[in-house]
Amino acid sequence: MNLCWISSSKYLNDLTDDTNYPNVHNLQKILIITAFLSITASSVIIGLTGSATGYELSIYQAYPHYLWFFVILTMFCGISVLVYQSFQKKPSHLWIAALIALIWINVLIMLLPLFRDYFIMGRGDVLTHIGFAKDIISTGNFESIGIFGENLYPLMHINMVEFFYFSGINLNINSKIIPIFYYLFFILALYLLGKEVTKDTAKTVLIMALGSILFLQFETSMLSPSIEGFYLLPFLMYLFYKTRTSNKKFVEYDLLFILYIIFIPFFHPGELTLFLIIILAFIYLSNRIYQMILKTSFPNKLMMSSINDNSTIFLLIIVIWSIWFTSFSLFLDKASMVINWFLHEIGTSNMQQYLSILSSTNLSIPNFISLAISLYGQYILFFLLALLACVIVLKGTIFSKEEDDLKKLDLNIFTYIILFLLFLVFVLLSFVSFVGVEFNRVLKYEMLIAIILNGLFLSSYFHNKKPKIRKYGLIFIIFFLMITGVIGLFNAYPSPLTKTSNYQTSEMELTGENWFINYRDSVLIIDNNLNFYYGQILRFNDAIKGVKYNLQNKPIIYTGPDHFNYQNKSYYGETYDTNFYYIDMTLLRIAYPDLYPEYKDKWRYTPADFSKLDNTDKSAYRIYNNGDYRIYYILGIA
Repeated sequence: MNLCWISSSKYLNDLTDDTNYPNVHNLQKILIITAFLSITASSVIIGLTGSATGYELSIYQAYPHYLWFFVILTMFCGISVLVYQSFQKKPSHLWIAALIALIWINVLIMLLPLFRDYFIMGRGDVLTHIGFAKDIISTGNFESIGIFGENLYPLMHINMVEFFYFSGINLNINSKIIPIFYYLFFILALYLLGKEVTKDTAKTVLIMALGSILFLQFETSMLSPSIEGFYLLPFLMYLFYKTRTSNKKFVEYDLLFILYIIFIPFFHPGELTLFLIIILAFIYLSNRIYQMILKTSFPNKLMMSSINDNSTIFLLIIVIWSIWFTSFSLFLDKASMVINWFLHEIGTSNMQQYLSILSSTNLSIPNFISLAISLYGQYILFFLLALLACVIVLKGTIFSKEEDDLKKLDLNIFTYIILFLLFLVFVLLSFVSFVGVEFNRVLKYEMLIAIILNGLFLSSYFHNKKPKIRKYGLIFIIFFLMITGVIGLFNAYPSPLTKTSNYQTSEMELTGENWFINYRDSVLIIDNNLNFYYGQILRFNDAIKGVKYNLQNKPIIYTGPDHFNYQNKSYYGETYDTNFYYIDMTLLRIAYPDLYPEYKDKWRYTPADFSKLDNTDKSAYRIYNNGDYRIYYILGIA
């Protein structure tokens, strides 16, 4: 990578010149060839590493360090060519090869759980989604509103079942493959949206460069209606623009847009539908504001007349969303939590949770900053750059003392400034209070807007600058994308770096739970101290038997005391006055020592606790153990 950087630095003066010199053209080819050789090396390393033998805390630790060198080298080569091409008046086709290299390496990273042969990638909602798909396969339908086992996201689960019947691949495996198709569709849709917004290939290439990094944190390869729905958003925005700016309307775009509008609430009626309505409304509103600020005719008369003629489309999505979402108990739960927060401050915001953790761990400021960057680094940097764009653009136009400067205000940049500032308010509100949408879920929508805004701003800002300024701009963008890209690479999966345990569900965990379902005494309670994912046993049951079965045979689960109450009692059974089961998993045994070695006094369990449970606790009888999943029968002797 250093050699490539030295070579590229040698030609930086050429790189910022719009003329394609032969040496620069050849350098780009070398970078692209290097990228694909690195992809080949990465593929070989991944293939030779083999499969996981059980639950592992981090997928990163399973691979040798030099794999990540080749991955980062691929990123550098692809990003360098893309950014260079975005600085040209007429980009060559080399940018396509560079983008393919970046997409390819991203797909390899997203498929790591498949290559490691994880039984399922996901421990929470993913298991329940598999259960809903199993219900559809076994019954031929999904349960509607008010029916036992009602399905809030039927289109997602129908999609899983269709892929199962079409490919013959079981649900566990297809849950690791389906996100790839949505990601590829997202990249294609981002290109279409960028092309439609900018009408300029160079600007679109820069937007693609900014959108080429992995930025969804732990949800990167996760099967989730929230994530897969988000991947559809650029295409919905593209259709919105096309239905309002294309002369060939109804057959080609309007019909397709209306179909998407009808189906989206059934795919994800939560933040996707809500934010889609807000985004479309504010694109229209920004045009209105732009018109008033410039005191001129509407900047896009075709868009304006189309919006007026087809305002029923907005009503259509609002009505469908309202009828579907408000019919579920989940809506009432969310509404109740929001009302309780604002009226009575009942509930815990993300900010309060983080402050509680900080106060209990006495985390130093450097360690806090390091953890914040590890978790949210790509978001922080993209949002800071977008904020800088807002300040520069608004100061140079709207707040300028020169009247002529106002005419320089670009409608598209202004539109995405409005959207960025609006969603920044949502991000802050979701962080400091409870608004019904989780903080992490809002971030990805703000990120998409920041990608487009930064692409538009950087292209316009460096367009007519002197060659030396353009050179520094090119270096800055490459450096910026490499930093954010590397952060995004290493928080794509949970790991000790982010103080989070792997979302892997091993085959032995489900095998153990399946044995437990068949042989347990349904009267006895279950003590599952796995506070990382409360109710994990219920999720296992969803994936094994389906959601309807689990709801009909739902066990009673408690979260027991820390350290098995050995600090106060001699035996664990002295905690209860009745016999019960205790479920133990490998995750619980290794998580605290490996994730929080510096906070031993805060661990809920220590190796000594498990040693006592296994060897000297006369109330505990281990009745099942397959390595990853252990079942204890505890005599309640209180």
